[in-house]
Amino acid sequence: ELERQRIEQELLEKERKLAQKKRLAEEKARIEAEQKAKEEAQRLAEEKAKAEVEAQRLEKEELERQRIEQELLEKERKLAQKKRLAEEEAKLEVEQKAKEEVQRLAEEKRIAKEEAQRLEKEELERQRIEQELLEKERKLAEKKRLAEEKAKLEAEQKAKLEAQRLAQEKRLVEEKTRSENSIENKSPIKEVDLSGEKKEIREIIPYKKRVENFEKRFSSASNDKYTLYLTTIKPEELSWYRKRFALAPSHIAKTQGNKTKLYFGIFDTKQDALKEVEYLHPKIFESNPTPILIGSVR
Repeated sequence: ELERQRIEQELLEKERKLAQKKRLAEEKARIEAEQKAKEEAQRLAEEKAKAEVEAQRLEKEELERQRIEQELLEKERKLAQKKRLAEEEAKLEVEQKAKEEVQRLAEEKRIAKEEAQRLEKEELERQRIEQELLEKERKLAEKKRLAEEKAKLEAEQKAKLEAQRLAQEKRLVEEKTRSENSIENKSPIKEVDLSGEKKEIREIIPYKKRVENFEKRFSSASNDKYTLYLTTIKPEELSWYRKRFALAPSHIAKTQGNKTKLYFGIFDTKQDALKEVEYLHPKIFESNPTPILIGSVR
C-alpha cells in the first residue's frame, strides 16, 4: 500500500510539473501574442492616421471646389444684374436717340455675344473642374469599397480557418476520449517489473477508478473542509474537459439536468485550496477557481 501511494504520488508530481510547464509555455505564447497584437494595433493606428490625413486633404479639395463654384455663381449673378440695368438704360436711350441707339445696341450686342461666349467658356471650365472632382471622389469611394471588401474576405477566411482548426482539435480530442474510455472502464491493470532479481507486480489503478475513489472520499469529508469550484459544463463535455485540461482524478462532477458542475480537491483551509490553483491547467488558473465549503456542495 505504501509503494502504491508512493507511485501515485510520483505520478501526481509528474502531472503537476507537466501542467506547470505547459502553463509557462502558454504564458510565453500569450505574451508573444500580446506583443503581436500591440504591433498590429500600432500599424492600424498608423494606417488610421494616414487615412485621416487623406480625409483632410479631400475635405480641403471639396472646400476649394465649393469656393470656386460660389465665385462662379456670384459672377453670374452680377452679370445678370448688370445686364438688367443695361437693358433698362438702353430702353431709355432708345426713346431719345433712335439712330444712335441702334448703333449702340448693335455694339452692345456684339459685346454681349463676346461676354456670353466668355461666360459659356467659364461654365464649361467649371463643369470640367466639377467633373474631375466627382471622378476623384468616385475613384476614392471605389478604392475604399475594394479595400473594405478585401478586408472582409480576409477576415472571413481567417474565421473559417480558425473554425476548421477548432473543429479538428475537438474531433481529435473526442477520438482520443473514445479510445481511452474503453481503458477507463476496465479493472485495475497489473504491471510486472522484471528489471530486478525479484519479480515485482504493481497495480495501476485506471483513471475512472481513481475518480470513483475520490468521490467516496469527498462524500465522507467533513462539511467544514474546502473544495475548488472549477466550472459548469454540459454533461457530454465532461470527458472532453478532463482530457483537454489534464484534470487530475481528485475531482467530482455534480450533474443536474443538462448542467454538470466540477469541484476539485479536498482542503483543510481556503488558503490551501488557493495554493493548489497555480498547479492546475493555465486555462483553469486564469478562470480563478473559487474555494467553497464542501458542505455547500452536498
